[in-house]
Amino acid sequence: MLNFCEDDEQRETVQKTVEGHKNEYKEIFYINNNGSQSNIYCSAKLRYPATTQERLLIGTLKGKVSCLERNENIDCQNEFHSCHDMRAREVYFSYIPGDAEIISMDSFYRHQSIERSKCLVVGVTLILLKPNDSSAYEPQHYFNIYIALEPGTEFDLDKLAQVCQHQRLDFAPYHLHHAEILVNDIYETVFLLAGSDEKIHLFKGDNQQCFAEEPCKNYFPEFNAITGRVIWMHVKHCDGFKRLSAFGCDNGYLRVAYADSKKNEIIQVWTMFIDGPITSVRLFTLTSEKELISPSAEETSISPRPVLCESSEINLLVTSAIEVAVVYLNIVEKGLNEMVVLDQSDHFDSVTCSCITDLDCDGNNEIILGTYGQELLTYKWNFSEKYACKKVSFYLACRKEFPKPIISTDCLDIIGDGMQELVVVSLTGIHILQHEVESAAEKLLEKIIRAYPDKYLPMFGENYEQKDKHLPMFSESYEQKDKHLPMFSESYEQKDKHLPMFSESYEQKDIF
Repeated sequence: MLNFCEDDEQRETVQKTVEGHKNEYKEIFYINNNGSQSNIYCSAKLRYPATTQERLLIGTLKGKVSCLERNENIDCQNEFHSCHDMRAREVYFSYIPGDAEIISMDSFYRHQSIERSKCLVVGVTLILLKPNDSSAYEPQHYFNIYIALEPGTEFDLDKLAQVCQHQRLDFAPYHLHHAEILVNDIYETVFLLAGSDEKIHLFKGDNQQCFAEEPCKNYFPEFNAITGRVIWMHVKHCDGFKRLSAFGCDNGYLRVAYADSKKNEIIQVWTMFIDGPITSVRLFTLTSEKELISPSAEETSISPRPVLCESSEINLLVTSAIEVAVVYLNIVEKGLNEMVVLDQSDHFDSVTCSCITDLDCDGNNEIILGTYGQELLTYKWNFSEKYACKKVSFYLACRKEFPKPIISTDCLDIIGDGMQELVVVSLTGIHILQHEVESAAEKLLEKIIRAYPDKYLPMFGENYEQKDKHLPMFSESYEQKDKHLPMFSESYEQKDKHLPMFSESYEQKDIF
C-alpha cells in the first residue's frame, strides 16, 4: 500500500518541508580522488579497540587503497571539527599490482585462538588483466584476505596489509559482505562473496586464521538455487537465534528469507521480481534504540554483535536502477505485502547506493539514498493519521546536490565525537558531511531529560514544557550552571580535558 503523498496538498506540504531542510548537512571535509574512481563496493569500516572513532577504507579502480581517518597530529588537536584535522593516507596492501582494479572490500573482527583476543580481518577482491598465449588479455580474479597474526599487530593496519592470503577465483566477484554463523553455540564471522556464476560463496577461517571456501548451503540454506547475479545482500540477526537475509539480483530478482540459525533451517521465504537491477537491499528498524547490543563472554567492546530485540520490528529497503525505492514493513509478519514508496527517489536517474542510520540523534533511523543524478536524498518516517489505524509513511526531509554522480555512501563516527558522519563518494572525490551539531545536541539533551526527569527536569522548570519553540539548554538557567546544571560542575570548566567537543573550536561553530 502506498502511503506517501496521496494528494496534492500533502505533496505540497512535503515539498515545503524539503525546502526548509536543504542545509541540514554541512560539508566539513573534501578529498579529491585525482582521477582514481571508486565503485559501489569499494569501502570498508574499521573501528580500533578502546575508541569509538571509526575509519573508512576506500579502494579505487587503479588498485590504490586509502584510509580516511582523523589526523592525530598534535598541531590539529585544537582544531576539532575543522577541515584541517582529517586525512586520507594511502595504505600499501601487498599482492595488489599497480595495474589491478579493486572490485569490492569488507572488514570485520575475528577471535584469535591465542588468549581469545580479537584481530582485524580485511578482504579485497580484484581483477587483473594478464596476456595469454595469443597475446590477448585475459581477466583473472583474486580474493585477498589480510590478517595480522603476530601478537601486538592485530590492529596495525600497515603491518596487516603485508600479511596476505592470496586466492584465485574462477568467477568474477561482486558484493563482498560478512555475516555470522552459529557453530557449537558460538557465533563466528565469515565472508560472503557474490559471484558472476549466480552463487554466493562462503569463506570461513580456521583456528590458524587460514580462510578457505566452504559450501554456503551448509550455513545459509536460503542462498541456494539463486536466479540471477547477486548485486547486493544483507544479513541481520534477530532474537531467539533467528536471522533475516535478503539479496537482490541484476535481473530484478528479490529474495527474503527468515531462518533459524541454531537449527540451520529455513522458516519462510518471500520472492518477487521487479523491473531493472536491484542496486541495494537493507534490513533495518525504524528506531535506532531497537538495535541492542547483546553482551556475552565471547564479545568485547571492539566489535559488538548487534541483535535486534524483536524480529517483528525489521523492515526492508529495496532500491532499483530504474524504479522507485520502496520499504517493505514488518517483513516477518507481513512478508512483501505492505510496501511504502519513497517519493521522488526515481527523479534523479538511478539510485546507486543507500545507508540507514540515526544522523540527527533523534532516536529514529533515516534512509539516505545516493543517486547518479548527483542528488543525496534523506527520508524520515512518521505515522500517517489518514487511516483508522496508524500506518508508517516516509517523507523526503532533505536534498543535497553534488557536482558529480554519487557512487557510495557510508555512515560512521569518523571524527570521534559520538555523532554519525556521512561519507559520500562521488566520481571526483570524497565528501564528509555532518548534521547540524547544535540541533543534535538539543535532541540529545531532550532525550536525557526524558530518561531522567526527576534528576534533570527541575533544573529547567516550566521552560522545558515549551521545548517545541525553544530548548532551554541556551536559556537563562543555562548561565546559572552552578545552581541548575550540576552535571557540568567543575569538570565542565575543564572542558579542554573532559569535553573536547566544547573546546575552543566549538565557539567557531559556524565552520561546521
